[in-house]
This record gives sequence, C-alpha cells and structure tokens, in this order.
Amino acid sequence: MKNIIIGAGLSGLSCAYKLKDAIVLEKDIAIGGLSKTLSFEGFSFDIGGHRFLPGKPGIEKFILSLLDGELIKMERKSQIYKNRRFFNYPITPDIVFQLNPLQIFASGMTFLYRKVAVLDENSFRERVINRFGDYLFNYFFKDYTEKVWGRDCSNISLDWVDARIGNMSLFDVASYIFSKKSRLKSFADMFYYPKTGIGSIAGRLSSGIDVRTSSAVVGLGYSGGHINEVVTDDNKRLPCDNLISTMPITELASMLNPPADVKRAIDALSYRDLICVFIIVEKNNYSDNHWIYFPNKEVFGRLDEPKNWSRILSSHHQTGLCLEIFTDRNSELWHRDDLEIAHAAVKDLPLINGVDIKDHYVLRVFDAYPVYDLHYKKHLAVVRKFLSGYKNLYTLGRTGDFKYMNMDDCIEQGLSLGERLPGSRVLEEDRKCK
Repeated sequence: MKNIIIGAGLSGLSCAYKLKDAIVLEKDIAIGGLSKTLSFEGFSFDIGGHRFLPGKPGIEKFILSLLDGELIKMERKSQIYKNRRFFNYPITPDIVFQLNPLQIFASGMTFLYRKVAVLDENSFRERVINRFGDYLFNYFFKDYTEKVWGRDCSNISLDWVDARIGNMSLFDVASYIFSKKSRLKSFADMFYYPKTGIGSIAGRLSSGIDVRTSSAVVGLGYSGGHINEVVTDDNKRLPCDNLISTMPITELASMLNPPADVKRAIDALSYRDLICVFIIVEKNNYSDNHWIYFPNKEVFGRLDEPKNWSRILSSHHQTGLCLEIFTDRNSELWHRDDLEIAHAAVKDLPLINGVDIKDHYVLRVFDAYPVYDLHYKKHLAVVRKFLSGYKNLYTLGRTGDFKYMNMDDCIEQGLSLGERLPGSRVLEEDRKCK
C-alpha cells in the first residue's frame, strides 16, 4: 500500500510515523514546515517561537518518549510593548498599577455597559467588546489583531475568538490574575521545549521515513474519484494508493480542475504570509522574555529571543532575535530587498541601538496562517465538498485543513490518521496479535 504525503511539517511527519510504506514529499530543502530550526552564523532560530503545551496525556507521553531527555519544561515569560511601556502577558495583578485610575474606571464602566447594551455578534469586534468592554477591546485587542490579519476586526470571523480566546471574558481574566487558573491554551504557564530547537521534533519523527526534500508537487493524476499519481517538479510521476496533503488546500483543489463555483471559493480563501527578520545582537540578552508583542506601529508584530528558550541556541556574549512581520506576498513590503526590510525592523526595535546589530538574515514564509474572514467558512465548505469526491484523498494540518492548530493538535491529527490508514503499523500489529 503506497501512501504519498505532501509536506514534511509536523502533521505530515506524524502521519508518516504511523505508516509502514510512505513517501513524504517536501518542497523545501529542510523538513519541519513552520516548526523548523534554522542555523545562521552559529546561532539557531525557530520560525517564530514555538512551544509544546502539556494537557493531552497521550500526546504528551508520545513527545516525552520521542525526545527522551531532550525536553526542557519551563514557565512562560512574555510581555506586550505598548505606548513605550511593557505589560505582562498573560496579565498579572500588577496591571492595576500599570493602568491609571481613569483607564481602570473606563475599563470597568464599558465592561458593565456591555452587559446591558449587548452588541449583535457578527464578527471578532462585537464578541470581544461584549466580553471585555469597549475600552479594553481598543486598548489590548484591536491593534494587534488587525496587525496580524491585515484587516479590520469587523471583517474577522467569530471563529477566531473561539480559536484564541475561547469562552474567556473579563471575569475569567480576573480569575487568572488572582488564582492562576485558566482553561485557555494561550494562557498556559508551563510548556516543553527541545534543547536544540523546535526542529528536533521533526527530526525525530522523520527517522527511518522516506522523506524527499526539494520535491515540490506540481500536478496530480486522477480518474473516477481516485488520485492515481503525484507529479513532482523534476517530472517524476509517483503512483499512490492514498494521498495525504498538508499543502494549502487552495493549491490542492486547483490541481484537480475544479468547476467554476469551486474556483470562486478557492479565490475567496486566503492565507497570511510572514517575514522573519533574524538578527544577531552584541548583547548578552535583549530581555528575559520568550515573546514580546508589539501592537503599535512597529513594522513587526512579535519578537522572540531563542537564548531564553535554550541557552545553547546563542553564544554566551551575544544573542539572537527573531522579529515576525505579518504581511502578504502582494504587499510592497514583501518585495523590498532584504537589507531594507532588516533596516525597517531594527529602526522600530526599542531598547537597542543600530550599532548593536552584528548581522541579519531575512526569511519569507508563504501561507503561514489561514485567514478567518467573515465568509471563509462558506467558501471552505465548497472546497471541502469538492475534495470529498476523491475517496483516497486526505487533508491535514494548519494549511492543509485551513484550520488554526497548535503543535500538539497537528501531531495528534497526523498520528490519528496514520493509525487509521491502510498500511498502518498499528493495524499491522493488530493483525499479528490476532
């Protein structure tokens, strides 16, 4: 049974890990997808900071076994930099000393007002205002959300609230502040991280698997609702019994000669792209945070410092920073040269002098996040219905399923599919037992 998997990110590799006979095709020169670790001038950088969250016993046990002795368990440290001030995130009790009395009063009054004057919830904007009040929405939520997605909060789906905020309200934040209890993943205090970078997970998953890098899929052979073969950019044609795709669902559907209505749905779906500016700084540390969030007018939206995740990722007397710029491939910024992008990022970086920068490297990342606009669900349903006509085709992961997923979700989904497919090591072991 020949299983072809498109994409060597965590979802694709986790699926392959459970299969006896799988070929993984990866268009990049390296495996890991968004969860890879890059080396530059002796420093190691993830593509933005990634963490593995505990909470799912089965997946946690699997990862602890996979990276035996390589995982560090640490407590999250992150802040928001807004209006030249740092605020702890997740919020801590000292927030009451960082906001002035007028801001605290406005926060409380607008929150109470929305308990009476409830807005009809059609988008991210109305739901967050109803839960936190107008003042806190404008102060903490609006600018950063619009920077990440490149659109007004009134054009972002309610599903993004569910994905990132869940059922949380101001009452839940208060409970977290004073009791440290929260069901929200983004508020998780403890997490695991591999000593040598997040790419270690992909490295261990790929052991013993036929992974072919620099192999972009450019076409599919199909007939009678069945994918028969995969065509790569070096003109190889690989027969397949099952195709598992983690490539953008829009690209996958476009390879199958979709009808006009499906083409329109494909065109209506979009992904947010990312530029990572990696810089080496002539300082022992920039801060003691894992992440710092920048909701104001800085060109970048988030910073992470690898040395604070694992000391071996940077030298003793210097540190590395990753500055994440949320953008689109058709933007003017995307097409600037690397040096110009790096200069724009460094210029906006607080607490540092340009002369402290030793070197830089710029990486452009396509299709980093599926965009949850107001109508994405309707268009996605059309595309999924079309793809469901191919009975041996499966989609996985954040880009393949057009679904925002954390690392543990991606691994869980990949393992689960791999266990169910023909050729699964689990099914083979079950047959032997019988």
